Amino acid sequence: MPRSLEQWFAHQGQLHPKTIDLGLARLRVVLERLAWRQPLVPVVTVAGTNGKGSVTAYCTQVLAAAGHRVGTFTSPHLRDYRERIRVHDRLVTTDELLWAFERIETARVGVGSDAVSLTFFEYNALAALLIFDAARLDAWVLEVGLGGRLDAVNVVDATVAVVVSIGLDHQEFLGETRDAIAREKAGIFRKGRVAVLGSRELPPVLVDAAVSLGATPKRLGSEFEYTREVSGWSYHGRRWDLTGLPSPALLGDTQFANAATALAALEELDAQLPVAAAAVAHGGRQTVVDSGCRAQCRRRSSACAKSARLADRGEDACRVRHPRRQGCRGHRRGSRRVLRCMVVGIDRGRARHERCGAQRSDCGSCQRPA
Repeated sequence: MPRSLEQWFAHQGQLHPKTIDLGLARLRVVLERLAWRQPLVPVVTVAGTNGKGSVTAYCTQVLAAAGHRVGTFTSPHLRDYRERIRVHDRLVTTDELLWAFERIETARVGVGSDAVSLTFFEYNALAALLIFDAARLDAWVLEVGLGGRLDAVNVVDATVAVVVSIGLDHQEFLGETRDAIAREKAGIFRKGRVAVLGSRELPPVLVDAAVSLGATPKRLGSEFEYTREVSGWSYHGRRWDLTGLPSPALLGDTQFANAATALAALEELDAQLPVAAAAVAHGGRQTVVDSGCRAQCRRRSSACAKSARLADRGEDACRVRHPRRQGCRGHRRGSRRVLRCMVVGIDRGRARHERCGAQRSDCGSCQRPA
């Protein structure tokens, strides 16, 4: 059995013949062998083509500001694998990961020929579930990796499910149309629970899917709304009416909708996880998403997007800091300049890279040569 994280990552990377192989059957077998049970604490699951990282971050920060211990699962990571799993106010530790991996491996192998093949991401998601269980948290916030219905995160029954947006992404896995993709993402909804819909431009089929699954739709512009003001914004929902909120720390007009979507989800948990207006304000200021560049940095302007999150259209322009500019995070590694491309305020969509002046550049998050 592997002993270090590096050995585990190499092992996990070669277990399954496909990098992406959507489905829940393999995970359910392993979870049954682990005697895992659904969490007893509230769970917010967030899906969407664009904006789900922002909504996830906002939910986590507001709940933490209210004094609740939160486990947060996101992907991919920027620099450190441990960024994917946050246990309240810290990254998961190496020891916690090793403990979880060993348990998963024992259950995965089973007896005789009963071994289950898992993808790298499935291993990651299972580890998060075990670690959150052991940490005795007050709430979980889970970001869907790809789609929804067949994503590993969907083995958890969400207390509140959120779909932030629908765009044409990963069509080879999710379908060729926005309606088909919407149906896949609607798979995270649960009967008798709230489905938060965080855009005014979602396909109507998403509401139809929620109703047919027995979920209660909560739509931006209908059951909840936000209003921008000169020095901030206001949220208006079923139970909360919050005015004078500070503008989100994340950049762009879309982030007001994302912040409102997060509050619409948290509002549904208020009986279990009370949140004061001061916590909403504080959490909003603290929310910052640093999304790694997942495309090559080229000498000329080029589009940048997370490899796992290529949107059909970009959101508000993000800020990318390069060498020779104020706030530069670049540094030299050997004879070549390495760019740490920090996409701040946009977790999904395209960003523009300005010419940095380096003769040859690498992306600091994925280390691909230009």
